[in-house]
Formats: sequence, structure tokens, C-alpha cells
Amino acid sequence: MNNGSIYNPGSSSYTKRIIALQGVLKARQEVQKSKAYSHNPMWSNALGSPAEIEQAEQTIEASLVTAGKDFHKNEIKQAVEKGLISEKDVRDIMDAIHKHDMSAQRSEMSSDKKKQSDQQS
Repeated sequence: MNNGSIYNPGSSSYTKRIIALQGVLKARQEVQKSKAYSHNPMWSNALGSPAEIEQAEQTIEASLVTAGKDFHKNEIKQAVEKGLISEKDVRDIMDAIHKHDMSAQRSEMSSDKKKQSDQQS
């Protein structure tokens, strides 16, 4: 499923990409806060349904992967040194990329097994 992306830097400049990455990281924090309140009836109208929050989270995680892959390691290091993102942000980005890559690998293996099974039938 394509969840779209909220990572849209507008140009390939380092500054635009960092600003877009910061936007994704902020949205990620906000959706995590929303999840904490999603089952509270008092907040349900303001935050959306748990399913809507889950969809937003998937879009943000996909955006985080896209953003993370848009930077070279030295650019990420520079952003940390300048205080534009934190070490925790870097870990979160790397975790998102790792989860995405593992999921893609599992999906590929599952597809290969299905093809192999179909060929044996």
C-alpha cells in the first residue's frame, strides 16, 4: 500500500532537505502523542479514529525512510553537530530504515516461496 509522503523538500538543497526532515520528525512526535490519547473518548473527535492515526503513522514512517535515504552519512553527522537533529532522531531514522528494509526482505522471501510453490504444483 502506498501511503504517500510528507517528506517534500521542494529542492535538493541541504537546507530544504533538513527542514523537510525536521517536519517529518515533528509529525512523528505528534502522531505518537495522538496515539497516547486515541482511546480517550474526550479526544476522539479532535484526533481522529485509531485507524486514521495508524494510517498517519504509516505515512510518517514511510516518509522518515524516504528522508533518511535522501541524506549522506556526512550530512546527517553535520546536522547533529549543528544541533539541527538529535542523536535520538538519527537512531529513529536508522530504525525506520532498518524496519522497512527487513519488511521488504521478508516480503520478497515470501513472494519467492509462493512462486516456488506455484511452480512445484
